[in-house]
Amino acid sequence: MLSYREDHTQKFIEFKVSGKLTREEFEAFVEKIQPRLEKWNGIRMVEVIENLDGVEVMALMKDIQFGLKNWGLFNRLEKCAVVADQKWVRSIAEAVDPLFKPEIKVFQPTQIEEARDWVLH
Repeated sequence: MLSYREDHTQKFIEFKVSGKLTREEFEAFVEKIQPRLEKWNGIRMVEVIENLDGVEVMALMKDIQFGLKNWGLFNRLEKCAVVADQKWVRSIAEAVDPLFKPEIKVFQPTQIEEARDWVLH
């Protein structure tokens, strides 16, 4: 499952992934986030990843396509908080931090409010 919310006034995006991510969910997410990446500068994002039970192969392929196609747009991100209950997800986020312009910081699920506060200030 993938849920999404945003606040235009603060250029804030938060999404949550749990269970198994499907191609349809990812495509719907891309339709929402693509215009924001194209129009907003200084985007502040919180990614919540809990109880991830896998990703459909086609969703993974769409994710890779999206990332490659929009690589330059990721520079519009200012801060990205990754909130995850699985250590491997947090480890990947920490490993890719030096590769991206936005600052990436990882948090435990119990720190969700701290993550939101960090990206907004």
